[in-house]
Parts: sequence; structure tokens; C-alpha cells
Amino acid sequence: MSTDISGVGQPGFVERYGLAAPDRHYDVDEVAAQIRELGLRTVRLAVVDQHGVPRGKMMSADAAIAAMSDGLDFSGAIYSLDTGNQVFVPAFARGGGFGIAEFTGFPDVVVVPDPGTFRVLPWADRTGWMLCDVYFGNGQPMPLDGRGLLRRVLADLGEAGYDYLAGLEVEFSVVIRSPEQLAPENAGFTPPPPPVSVFERGYQFLSEVRLDSMGPALEAVRDALCDVGLPPRAIEDEWGPGQLEFSFAPMAGLAAADAAVLFRSAVKQVCQRRGLLATFMCRPALPNFFSSGWHLHQSLLSRADGSNAFASGSAPLSDLGRHYVAGLLDHALPMAVFGAPTVNGYKRFRPYSFAPDRVNWAVENRGALVRVQGSPGDASSHVEMRIGEPTANPYFYLASNIAAGLDGIRRGAEPPPAADADPYATEAPPLPASLAEAVDLLDADTFYRKAFGDTLVSYLVMMKRHELGRYADALAEVPVPDGQDVSDWEMREYFEFYAAVGQLAADDDGAGFGGGQAVARGQGEPVTPGGGECGGLRVAGRAGRGELRAEPGGLLVRWLLQVAAAVRVHVTGVGQHVGGRFELGQVGGDAVPAEHQHRGEVGADQVERVVAGQGFRGLVQLLESLLTLGRGAQREFAAGAAAVRRGELAPAVQDAADPGLFGVHRQPGPAGLLVKPAD
Repeated sequence: MSTDISGVGQPGFVERYGLAAPDRHYDVDEVAAQIRELGLRTVRLAVVDQHGVPRGKMMSADAAIAAMSDGLDFSGAIYSLDTGNQVFVPAFARGGGFGIAEFTGFPDVVVVPDPGTFRVLPWADRTGWMLCDVYFGNGQPMPLDGRGLLRRVLADLGEAGYDYLAGLEVEFSVVIRSPEQLAPENAGFTPPPPPVSVFERGYQFLSEVRLDSMGPALEAVRDALCDVGLPPRAIEDEWGPGQLEFSFAPMAGLAAADAAVLFRSAVKQVCQRRGLLATFMCRPALPNFFSSGWHLHQSLLSRADGSNAFASGSAPLSDLGRHYVAGLLDHALPMAVFGAPTVNGYKRFRPYSFAPDRVNWAVENRGALVRVQGSPGDASSHVEMRIGEPTANPYFYLASNIAAGLDGIRRGAEPPPAADADPYATEAPPLPASLAEAVDLLDADTFYRKAFGDTLVSYLVMMKRHELGRYADALAEVPVPDGQDVSDWEMREYFEFYAAVGQLAADDDGAGFGGGQAVARGQGEPVTPGGGECGGLRVAGRAGRGELRAEPGGLLVRWLLQVAAAVRVHVTGVGQHVGGRFELGQVGGDAVPAEHQHRGEVGADQVERVVAGQGFRGLVQLLESLLTLGRGAQREFAAGAAAVRRGELAPAVQDAADPGLFGVHRQPGPAGLLVKPAD
């Protein structure tokens, strides 16, 4: 047992309380080695709270490594906060106000990073990431932790002889974050939603052209997800303006819920760094916007032979699958709180909306609550639960489905007849019409109280009723306007909280961007001095970035205008000197000539590209060329680093400061190639 004092957690916490799986120390050693080898400066340790939102700390590399053995002290106060970040329990009440003795006095909990979740975040500078499990200081699991709950439910399923497989299909909306000045008096509980504009037109379902119009942002999100091990299976243009759907290949058990957390975080953070806001709020109060859902595809694998237990040679769904569906339907009403935890989520349940409005099931019918996808002899037959909204806590959502389905299997329950052509016309119990109704149903339910524990269910009921009280007070003060079904309170409560916002180049000096279109229209004068001319817009010559402001403010120029500065990029690396000077907008291709790409001698002592003002066409070419340069530079970095690791070349770069425009960072040892902005 370790006796070293790391300054985080308790020395030897994991070993002392037997919290490690038999092979965990191998994972810890491997992750520690990666953190050191990659030269990470920061590792974000994240805890997913009761709302499904990651709360975290940015730890040093040494502290993160120590936390895998010693744990990390983390404020337990997060469990006293509702969606508006307001304390919903009496302050300093015994038992934390919700009957858990260890929570008296707003104490710390101990979080333990799971090394199996370690990722390097490609959009952040030398930054790793891990999810954590939550314990009390005495080593006992914290009963409000959704990740711990899902582990227990999966263990019950395993004892019954099955493993869980889930496919994620999540919808959300992307908008452009408009410039604003948030006055201090508006920055309290909860600030008004930020001003936004439409990112892409809607109402052309599955339009390839619309996808291409969103290409730079979607490709950045795609690449980020691929780099963290979550390659999207499909990206689709959905119904409303800027509305998208991402789906993923099936994942097993806990990994599926972890992936949902990482997916939402990646989308939010990559978008906010581009001046966009990705919101997972179900139904924003924006004209012409459409509701978003989270469809949970699921099946069970037999532990006996690894086969799909839902597949049948004679029917779309096996007998065991039918029992599982019966369990989902039997417990659907109290389950609603886990799948749709916000006031806003219940405004999606409307007839003929392609969202469910009643408790029924059907084969290959998108209007049903539970949709069976499969046919006789189909080895991929599975069921799709359509109750969820994109904000749902992944651990609660998956656990509530698994527990209900397993109950149906154990009882040998049979579902009612499947809906035929029109599921909105079948005789079936309606889904809860409001969060208040759903909370009452959960409060009175005995099944989830037994499966999840009275402590957790009573806690969630208390928290949701507090939120509902604030909602009622807000409506009494500001009623929902005629012709509108989403309140100002909902927009304040959910739009930004379940999203991510950012100015263009959020890591810049706060210079403020936007107004370029106003300048172009002659409605304002550029105020940033010392820049070059680019399409009639004066921009600052700041290395690697750029400033663009105008008065009056005007509209937000899309994030790529941040690079419409006189940018000089230095590429320093290993191997043969290439050199050269090129005019951006005139030269295509990658960062180095083709004959030097993807070979050991890739890299260059110095490659400079400089742009001169060429009008609007030059601006467009500039942006395209910078994107090409960034992609090429990243490929050359990877090739050079691989050559160093193979012993074919010596590393030429041991350190660097700013990762710059393209997010290619320092990598001591096998350093291959570095891209950074010039001084």
C-alpha cells in the first residue's frame, strides 16, 4: 500500500478499500506512462452529476496519476444543486437535507479516475481526460452516482446470463453565437440565453448540400470524435434549422453511457471554439426550430454463446426480446423522469410528430414508444426506446431501461398487441403530459424504488419538485406568450446549461469578433488598427489568430474569419530541408510538397505562407488554404513522429509553447513535427 503523500485524496485509497478490479493496476500503469510520454500538462478529471453534466477539475499530470491510486477530494456540494445551480436543500441540514449521513456539512466526496476512460482531447492543449467513480471518504459507493448505479444494474443483468449492447442516436441543434455584452446584473441565477442566429437552414430533411454547407464545423467535430475513439457511424441533417443527428455503432454496457457523456462534451467544446453553440435542449424557444430526441437502440447478448438474444429465425423479435419489451412498457410511465428529466422534454410528446405520445410498441414504426427493428432471421434485431431527450443523464437512462427489461424477462411478461399502421390511434396509456406528472408517477412507483433504492428515487423527486416550484413561480411572474409553448424560464434554465457557448477564438484576449458583415454593408467602421485588408474588412495581424470588430456590432462572422489575418505559420520538424514561400489562396496541397509527404524525411525547417489582400475571393481562398494547411500539417506531424518511434529519425523538437491554430502540440521524445504560429 502506498504511503507517499500526493496531496490529493487519501494515500492508497483504492487499494485500501478494495476498489480495483484485478487487472486495474495494469491500466493505471499504462495510462500513467501515456501521460508522461505525451507530455500532457493537464488532465481533466470529470464527474457526471445528477443532471448528466460533467463537473471537473483540471489537474496536473502528476496529480492525475496519483488520483488513480489515492482518489481526489471533490466537492459534494454539486449534489445539492438543481439545473439552475441553485441549492435545493436546506443549507447545512443533517444528512445533507436528503437523508444521507455522510453529506452533513457539505463535505467532500472522493472521486477515483477510471483509467479505462482515459483520452487525449485533440482540441485542447496537451490535455487528457478521465471519468471518475464517486465514493465517500470511508470507501463506500456514493448512492447518487449514476455511473455506480449503472454498474450495479449491469451486474444484475450479467447474473441473469446477458450482456447489454446499446446504439446511441442523438439529435441536437447548432446555432451561431452572436456577439453580446453580458452585463453583470444579468449574470446571476440564471442568465438570459445568449443571442444566436441560424447556422444552417432547415426543412430539407437529409440534405447533402446542407451537410456540406456545415462541412468545416462538422468535419472538426467528426475528427475530434474519431481522435477520442468515437467515430460517428452516421451524421445526418435533421428537420429543423441547424438540427443534426449523430449515431454510433453498438457499444457494450458502461462504455455506451460513457460514450454519450464524451460525445456531448466533444460536440459542445469543439463548437464553442468556433463561435457556435451546440444545444442539447429538447425544444428551444426559437421560431421554426424542432424538437430533438435521444433514441436508445438496445439488445442483449447471451453470455453462453455471445449470440444476439433478441434475434429469431421465425419472428422479428425473439420470445426473450418480447419479454424485454413488455418490461419497458410496464415501467414506461415512471421511467419518463430518467429519459426526459426537464420541463422542456415533455413538449416533444405530440401526436404525429415522429415522437411518441403513448405507451405502445410496433415493428418498424417510428411513431411508437418502443420500435422493433428486425425481421425473421435478422441477426441484428433489436429494440429502440424513443422516450429520451438529448439532455438525459446517460447512466440513469440506460439503467432504467435495463432494469425494466430485465424485470419483464424474469416475469416472462408479454406485451400487448403491437400497434399497426398508426400508433397515434391505438388505445394505450398516454405518456406523462408534464414533468410534474412524471415525478408524481416515479414517487409512487415501487419498482424503481426497489431497483434503484429509496435514497436515489426520493432524492431525484425532491430535486425535480424544487425545479418545478421555481418554474411555477416564473410562470406566475412571466406567463408563456400566446402562440408560444416554451417559456423564457426554460430557455434560461436549459438552453445554455445543456449547451456550450463561446466567442470566436475563446482563448484569445477577449478582443471580440463580429461586425464584419456590418462593415461590408457600410453600416460600421472597422476599429481594429494595424491589420491588413481582406475583402474590404480590416483585420489585425495577430499571429495565428486575428481580430475583427466593427461598430455598430453587426452580425457574427463565422468562426473561420478569426484566421483572416496576416498569418505567418512556421512548420518546424525533422529531416530534409524543404523551405519555401507561398501565397495563400494561390497554392493548394499540404504543408509540404507532395514528394515529401508521409515519408520519414517529412517535415521542414521552415515553411511560410503569407496572405495579401485579394478581395472577397482572396478571403475565401485564404480560409480554404488554411484548412488544407492545418490538415496537412497534422498528417506530417503524425508521419514524422512515427518515423522517430521507428528509430529512422531523431526528434528535432523537444518543447513548444503555443499549440496555435491547428492544435498540434508538444510531444517530447518522439516529437516528429510541430506546428505553431510565428511570433
